[in-house]
Amino acid sequence: MKEYTLENFPEPFVIDGKANFTIVFGTTRRFDKELKEKIVEAAAIEDVISSIDLTQYFSKYIKEGKIEARIDSWNKDYLKNKNLIVMGSPRVNLIARELNENENFWFRYITPLSPTLASHYGGRPILDPVMRTVYEWVEPHRLGLISFGKSPYNPDKYALLVFGHGAAGTYTAALALQDEREIRKRPFGGVVKGRIDWSEGMKILEIEWLTKPYTVKEYYEGVVWAKNIYVKFREEYPKVEG
Repeated sequence: MKEYTLENFPEPFVIDGKANFTIVFGTTRRFDKELKEKIVEAAAIEDVISSIDLTQYFSKYIKEGKIEARIDSWNKDYLKNKNLIVMGSPRVNLIARELNENENFWFRYITPLSPTLASHYGGRPILDPVMRTVYEWVEPHRLGLISFGKSPYNPDKYALLVFGHGAAGTYTAALALQDEREIRKRPFGGVVKGRIDWSEGMKILEIEWLTKPYTVKEYYEGVVWAKNIYVKFREEYPKVEG
């Protein structure tokens, strides 16, 4: 069976004109603390807007089949059948939360040990194994993240994380993914920065790749560094009981 990276994009999500993926959205069924924060619901809804833009992009390649969508709280059996495009950050998407902790994905949020801190995911730093850097966002910018790897639910399938800091970060990542010339230079994804104009709602004025083009070898060399940084962060992050 052929092995894929984003050098083959839009494969494996579209092969021979056939749609071969499911989009996974987050819902708002969260911990009590998160349910009180209305931004959680808003972020989940706005991630759908980003996916519509992506769907339009993929439609130019699809001649057969349809694009499926699921939500993260449904029976997980559906995760085994298709490649996955997971929209929205670990703050609003439980599947994104699982993949963000999985060994197959190293462009990721640096996350705390305790799930009771989940409401803080939206502002968490982003780990870039290639640049060996931890990024944080500063207005008027938002960071977006694209992370590609083998699906932990089926070793013959792949998953793609598309999210960022707030809805604007996710939208920035969704737009960057559609630049095939640039995404194919980054086999496992990368980090992008979007300059946002809030006067028109949420207009992305400019997108900059923070992750330079790299090889597969450079990525795996960076993963060794990333694992050490990630463990150190989790050990030092304040523990929260309950």
